[in-house]
Order: sequence, then structure tokens, then C-alpha cells
Amino acid sequence: MPNAWVEHTKDFASRNDMSYGCAVSDPVNRQEYYVIKQQKKEEKREQKKKEKQEKKSKIVKEEKVIIKKPKSVKEEKIVIKRTKK
Repeated sequence: MPNAWVEHTKDFASRNDMSYGCAVSDPVNRQEYYVIKQQKKEEKREQKKKEKQEKKSKIVKEEKVIIKKPKSVKEEKIVIKRTKK
């Protein structure tokens, strides 16, 4: 399986009606490849950030469900300490 650069260059050559050798040395091809590569990195970073936020909100929701209404003032202090962590 060829790497991403080779695949991109072959695709670029076919889209611009040029040979693979010409496409390899074309500066527009190189620029386009790195722009696409950077966009994919940013998308991946955003996806991880979104997953992390969803996971964090899910944990917070689970904690709210687990904590029961305290029966006394002493139990209330314990519940408050647990939720502050």
C-alpha cells in the first residue's frame, strides 16, 4: 500500500492531466498536500477535543445520579466534599 504522498500525487496528476513525474516536482501539488494534511490534523484534534468533552459531561451526569439527597447535616458535608473533587 503506497503512502499518502504517493496517493495524493497520483490523484493530483490525474486531476491535472499530467504525468506522475511532473506532478512530483510541481510546487502546487506539494502545497495542496500539506494544506490537506494540516486540515486533517485539525479535524482529528477537534474530534478528540469533542470526545473528551462528551466523556467529561457523561462522568458529571453519572456523579449527579449516584449522589443521593443527604439525610443529615453531617452527610451533606460529605456529599459536598465528594462533588468538589
